[in-house]
Amino acid sequence: NISRSIVGFLFDHDFSIINDTFTMIFVIAASILLYLFGSLLPDIDHPYSTLGRIIHIPIKHRTWTHAIYPAVIFILLGLKWRLVLWLGLGYLGHLLADSVSASGVNWLYPMKNKFHKIKLYHTSDISEYLTTGIWFGLNFVYMIIAVLIAFKIVHFQA
Repeated sequence: NISRSIVGFLFDHDFSIINDTFTMIFVIAASILLYLFGSLLPDIDHPYSTLGRIIHIPIKHRTWTHAIYPAVIFILLGLKWRLVLWLGLGYLGHLLADSVSASGVNWLYPMKNKFHKIKLYHTSDISEYLTTGIWFGLNFVYMIIAVLIAFKIVHFQA
């Protein structure tokens, strides 16, 4: 079954051979937490962001931390250490969400003229909260489906 293979790859476990519910819950919870942490990480360069208030890197906002390079590094490391993949996916999700803002994202920073924006929302505007809510909603649904597949509650046939 292709869906179980994808979930097994993402969680680095073949849940069909794990009988320990605690292990499954731990791996899934760790994956979700790393995804959420990864989604906050690009704004570490902004002193008023959720993570930036705790640990702040004093560089210009939406430069190095909003380039594709950190996400690629995390995803490549995630091919070896699967939980790190979730960090990279969260990071990439943040970049995708910021790409549809009016400010956009320079995916290939420091290269010039590679500024991508679709302008679905403006930062600190109601449109940001609506777009972010939809984005988180879609991610939440995806996570729930992954968990249901992992626990054999839902089966998808390819």
